[in-house]
Amino acid sequence: TGVFYDRVQIAYLRVISDKTRFAYILDVFVAENYRKSGVGQLMINSILKHEDLKDVYQWLLITKDAHGVYSRSGFKHISRPDDWMEIRSERPVR
Repeated sequence: TGVFYDRVQIAYLRVISDKTRFAYILDVFVAENYRKSGVGQLMINSILKHEDLKDVYQWLLITKDAHGVYSRSGFKHISRPDDWMEIRSERPVR
């Protein structure tokens, strides 16, 4: 999903989903000049209501600093953190 202003892209996000059960929101970006203007909230609410994702009942995301944006759309801290597992390696240097 992307947001354009005067034909210039100012924001975007990606969603990975099976379109049935699970959707993971990632790579959310809003250009600095447009932050705190509601653009991020607009994107999140639009994707949560997207017709292709209407059957999804488990939405996930990771954020370092935008908890307020996501909580206004209904996101909460994960309810079952002990069920989750991960492999986390060092980020590749490019």
